[in-house]
Amino acid sequence: MRTLRPFPAAGLVSEPVPVAQPDLTVQRAGDGSLNVWVNGDALPKVRFRREYARRVMRELTDPREREAVRKWLEEARWVEQGLIRRNLTLQRLGEVLLVLQPEFFAAGPRYLRPMRLDDVAARLHLHKSTVSRAIRGKYIQTPHGMFPLASLFSAGLDSRGEESAISARVVKERIRALIAGEDSARPFSDAFLQKILEREGVRISRRTVAKYRAELGIPPCHRRVGRGKKG
Repeated sequence: MRTLRPFPAAGLVSEPVPVAQPDLTVQRAGDGSLNVWVNGDALPKVRFRREYARRVMRELTDPREREAVRKWLEEARWVEQGLIRRNLTLQRLGEVLLVLQPEFFAAGPRYLRPMRLDDVAARLHLHKSTVSRAIRGKYIQTPHGMFPLASLFSAGLDSRGEESAISARVVKERIRALIAGEDSARPFSDAFLQKILEREGVRISRRTVAKYRAELGIPPCHRRVGRGKKG
């Protein structure tokens, strides 16, 4: 009996599976406008009781103990203020996202606009690294599902390590749209698609265009002759 396990699935999963909770929630109001707020349930709970701290300090007589407690209190205040600033930054970030990504929140991921960390940092009057830390590991609940905050920002596209002006997801949708509107007699080559995207501000290599086109299930131009729209 001692060798038996009362929980048959015990040991199959070594660690609990983490459940993502949204840090920001976007919801449509009755008048059609969008509101955003910080989700308090996803935030760490820290409470600093100042009256208790003052009472402890009054009862301590040893200078070394008073100094140690004073340092702990300073650290507690620092944590408390840091959480307040974090929540404020998240709230301001959510409000900026509503301004910069209205089509995304209204109609879904296909309408995600080009957006860099620099764009948001400039509006928030913060350093780019501060915004990067603010979105790391955070999620946003939208009318179209929950997304990592980082997925709303641009992703690097070229092998040179340069920061792209647009996210990979949006590039794929743009490639799809360009090919859908091409002349069936003269379909766009990958090199021509690259030139169009570069004129639109997207730094991308021809090889990456070919890769994204293939991931969309679209054949190369020589196999699309006569299949597209006349234009």
